[in-house]
Amino acid sequence: MTQADEGTLPSTAGVIEKIVLKNFMCHDHLEVALGPQLNFIIGNNGSGKSAILTGLSVGLGSKASNTNRGKSLQNLIKRGRTTSRVTITLANVGHEAYMPELYGNKVTVERVLKKEGVAGYFLKAENGKTVSTKKADLDNMLHKYGIAIDNPMAFLSQDNARGFITSSSDAQKYKFYEIGSRIFQNKMDLVETGSNNREMFSKVATLAAAVEDAEKKRSKARKTYEQFKEGKNLKKERLLVEAKMRWAEVAKFREKRAEILQKDTDLDEDITHIDQQTAQLDQQLAEFDTNKEAAAQAAQTAEEAEVLFRSQCEGVREQTAEAKTELIKIQDTIKDAESNTKALAQEIAKQERLLKVEQKRIDAINGGSLEEMQRRLDAAESELREVTDAGRAAQEQLNEIDETQSAAVRAKGDAKKKAEEEIGRLKETKRHMLSTQTDPLNAFGPKIHQVMRAIRDTRFRNKPIGPLGLHVSVKDEYKDFSDIFSTVLTKTLESFLVTNSDDEKTLNAILRRHNMRSGVIVRRDDRFDYLSGMARSHRTFVDALDFDNEYVKLTMIDLNNIEKFVISKDRDRAKEILQGPDRNVMSVFSLFNHHSGQRSSINDTGAFRIDPVHYLSEFKMNRSAGLSLSAVKRLELEITAAVEAAKTANDDYERLTNQIRHEKEILASKDRDSRKRQKPLKERIYELKNKLSENADMAAIESLTESIQDLQNQTTIQRTDLADLQGELAKAQASYQALGESLKQSQSQLLRLRAESDSKRLDLAEFDQMKALILGQRAHYEKSKQKRVDKKAQYQEFVVRLAEEIVTLEAVARETMPAEQCPLMTGDTEQTLGARLNQIIQVIESLENRLGGSFEAAQQRLTECEARYENLKTSFDDFHSIHKRVDDDVMFRTLDLKETIENWTNTINQSFKLSLHQRGFDGELVFDHKKQLLQMHVSKDGSSNFRAVDSLSGGEKSFTQIALLLAIWQPMRAKIRGLDEFDVFMDSVNRKMAMKMMLLTLRKQQKSQTIFITPQDIADVEGINGPDVHIHRIADPKRVNNSENH
Repeated sequence: MTQADEGTLPSTAGVIEKIVLKNFMCHDHLEVALGPQLNFIIGNNGSGKSAILTGLSVGLGSKASNTNRGKSLQNLIKRGRTTSRVTITLANVGHEAYMPELYGNKVTVERVLKKEGVAGYFLKAENGKTVSTKKADLDNMLHKYGIAIDNPMAFLSQDNARGFITSSSDAQKYKFYEIGSRIFQNKMDLVETGSNNREMFSKVATLAAAVEDAEKKRSKARKTYEQFKEGKNLKKERLLVEAKMRWAEVAKFREKRAEILQKDTDLDEDITHIDQQTAQLDQQLAEFDTNKEAAAQAAQTAEEAEVLFRSQCEGVREQTAEAKTELIKIQDTIKDAESNTKALAQEIAKQERLLKVEQKRIDAINGGSLEEMQRRLDAAESELREVTDAGRAAQEQLNEIDETQSAAVRAKGDAKKKAEEEIGRLKETKRHMLSTQTDPLNAFGPKIHQVMRAIRDTRFRNKPIGPLGLHVSVKDEYKDFSDIFSTVLTKTLESFLVTNSDDEKTLNAILRRHNMRSGVIVRRDDRFDYLSGMARSHRTFVDALDFDNEYVKLTMIDLNNIEKFVISKDRDRAKEILQGPDRNVMSVFSLFNHHSGQRSSINDTGAFRIDPVHYLSEFKMNRSAGLSLSAVKRLELEITAAVEAAKTANDDYERLTNQIRHEKEILASKDRDSRKRQKPLKERIYELKNKLSENADMAAIESLTESIQDLQNQTTIQRTDLADLQGELAKAQASYQALGESLKQSQSQLLRLRAESDSKRLDLAEFDQMKALILGQRAHYEKSKQKRVDKKAQYQEFVVRLAEEIVTLEAVARETMPAEQCPLMTGDTEQTLGARLNQIIQVIESLENRLGGSFEAAQQRLTECEARYENLKTSFDDFHSIHKRVDDDVMFRTLDLKETIENWTNTINQSFKLSLHQRGFDGELVFDHKKQLLQMHVSKDGSSNFRAVDSLSGGEKSFTQIALLLAIWQPMRAKIRGLDEFDVFMDSVNRKMAMKMMLLTLRKQQKSQTIFITPQDIADVEGINGPDVHIHRIADPKRVNNSENH
């Protein structure tokens, strides 16, 4: 069961579960089990019902006089018996339990009454073991449970109940109210405390006068004592100064000895240092021998590597020579091929000359027109080829333009589009910058205002902080780095900060509902010292940013390490900073251009790297401190430059498209002209070929033509071979060049190995030189050590002589006064002490001439006066402090009582009204605390026309009194309440209504247990059969030996 459940259920700790009466009043043995909330004990008159309430009061420690059953507890023992026993069992479960580890879940209180002797208490645990027999422990337990056994309004016996129900005067009602609420007792306590405090004030005044008189007598005694003391002190001082002079001489010799000893110690340190240096040199010599062997091995290894690589170079050199030979061979073959090609060309020229001669002969036979036709045919075919080639070239150029120029057009178009987009981005940045100036929340999106309203209207354990960017701004001198700060920290600046997981869930729900993706950081407001891990030698993000919330600042340091992020306007110094002595530098951020910056760092492998930081358009920090003119001006310059760039890109795009269009039109015109000229040329060629086929026998010409064709074919083959040879030559040249480069590199590597080998040999030579140098240093240290050893012997001899003189001087000084009784102070020298001694002697002689009397008597008088003053002063301070505390306590208790009376008055009045409303009545209680009167005004019809209670019927008046009782019970918060025969003066109608009202009211007070005693039947009372009501019917007892009290 949770604590919340316990607050809505009937109380368990302190509830009476059972009462057993043995030989008590009229009962031999009576056992009654009680419920935790409402209990009704019914029975006929004389059945002993009231004995139960009396037993509860007596069993829990009440006096006999409080029960209205006699003045002595012996009167409660049943007649004929010598002892009586009341046993009460209380529940002890829950957070209000009393020492549950000792008593368990139940506490049993047993009180034994005796005719002879003293009554006793027994407090028993759940297991029946007696834990205590002290009344004080019982009182502590009842106080813990909240049981007020002596409050007459908590346990109303027959007489008290009758007196309360039938009370008619306003003064009687007020008296019941004061007694029940214990206000009367509090008032009496305050009156008694005030009276005691006034008596204490009188004592304080008397003590003050005595203290003043004692102070005067003490001052007079001190003055006399000081006059006697001055002379005696001077004699003591004279002896002291004389002793100090002797000890000063001892100190001088001691200082001299200490000085020599310090020099001796310094020599020891020098010798130790020399020994350490010598040991280090010996170690170096040993290391030199070892390192010399390693150097010799390294030199040998380097020399072997040089020899090995030299042989490899010889191999490369041989391969290069072979490649050169092959190259020369191919070049010779090419020369032969070129010579053959030239011979074939000469033969072709010879055959063509013969062909011309034969052609002339045939032309002569045919009238000389064949050559002319052939010339015209060749010219026509040549022109056709030119026209066709021109058309083909124009078409190819058109295709090339479509393939190549289109890419250039797209590139220019992309540049134009990019420039236009850049203009839009810059204008949006300017608009965003100006909007965040008027309202910083605009930087976090259009829905941020709705989110902030939702956060403000939602209940959190601790209100979230955020967005964090609202609490961060850039200092004026670092405005140039604003875009870097905003871009690097953007995720954190957009986030909100909460201190617990419950607030995180609530905030995430709000963000999801408004479709915002801001992060939520969960971090307690723990403060820590970040300065030890902060980069000190350079400006960091922490130095450049202003935080209006220390919690936000520490969060960003904790999450982003901004105390380790350094800023630098000089990009070239980033590597120097990172490799510098400050190990706390994690990254260096620098400016690059208007669109980006750069981040420099050292990666895990120790390599230096640079990463770009592309600026975001949205600025996520607080601009409420004002935009710098340079930032706005810079943005406007960027917009102007972007407009110019866009204009240039557009001009380039237009110029290129116009140029391409013009070139395509020219080429298309050439293609059309080519197709137009090809047709007549083809017709003319066809006609000329037909005429040539009709001429004389061409056998000789054909033979010569075939011979020329054969020679041309040979030439073609020769040229093909020549081309192949040229390819082989190119490969051979490439191979030769590669081998030459390899040879060059090998020679370079050989030179490096040779230099390394030479260096190793030089290192080996340097070892011998360094060893000689170290041996020289070692000899120097040995000589220096011997000098100090000789000096140390001289010092030790001098120290022995000083020690002997010091012993003699100490003996003389000690006879005068031990050193601990005359410590030397700063400035005590033989000169100053001698001057003081002469001065003391003169003063002593003067005092001895004018003083007389007894120093001891003056001292005794002063001691007595001081003791009396201190005693009186202590008493005065104690009484004055107590008086002040009591005075303050009375004032605060008076104010507290006044406030308590006011609160209780309001509570009782409200409860009284609610009880009357259950019957349809209305009313009010009017308290006159000054006159100590309590008036009840009641309206039967619920109107505001109140009238006095005396005008009501007897039953209505009793009902109203019961309402008053319930109202007084309301603020009492008593754990257990009892009411005996409250309904004897009520008619059946008012009794039922009163009973219903009490059930409804007391059911709400689940922390209290109530016991009603009535002789009337309650079966017809509405709500009496509820599970929280326990009814106990008491049978009539046998009255053979009844006690005197029934």
